[in-house]
Amino acid sequence: MNRPIRRVALIAMVMTFALLVNVSISYLMRQDSLNAHPQNRRVTDAAFAQDRGAIMVGNTAIAETVATKDQFEFQRRYPQGELYAPASGWFSYLYG
Repeated sequence: MNRPIRRVALIAMVMTFALLVNVSISYLMRQDSLNAHPQNRRVTDAAFAQDRGAIMVGNTAIAETVATKDQFEFQRRYPQGELYAPASGWFSYLYG
């Protein structure tokens, strides 16, 4: 009875080790494509943590970046959202 249990335990250990090796190699080989994937939240969150500066029309700022105290360090603000909605996107109209 011990010999079949040992054999099953050995097979389970080998399969677990093979799975861990496969996952590790997959992450190492696919690192660039995983970082570039559009659903990767870390890349999006890192973009929101940077000051993107103002969007200027002449000497008027139609979009500016303000500091916040949440998980994102900066947030885009549109002071004249409705006026410049066609130029800066529909988000400026909705959240201006």
